[in-house]
Amino acid sequence: MYKDGWKLIQNTSERYNSTFFQPLGKLTEFKYPELEKEYELYNIQADFKESQDLLNNRTDIFKETKRLLQTFKRDNLLMQEQKQLQLRKKLEDFRSLGYIK
Repeated sequence: MYKDGWKLIQNTSERYNSTFFQPLGKLTEFKYPELEKEYELYNIQADFKESQDLLNNRTDIFKETKRLLQTFKRDNLLMQEQKQLQLRKKLEDFRSLGYIK
């Protein structure tokens, strides 16, 4: 999440394995380090290399960007659910018209 020169990273520990790395076999075990922190906060205007985590120093910025991130995730989930409902409705319409069985 980016806001006003700040970058909040949420480490979810989810692994997104790429098919690009599959031929490398066991080497992919070392692709991701174990994530110890749940969140990281960087001032990317002053520290574009993200070398200094300011999470504990700027709790005000952390709380605001975390709230924005949670709102974004919630809204995105609701939008995905609405898209699925619309798709189901279209499929039902096509079935009722005899286009699909």
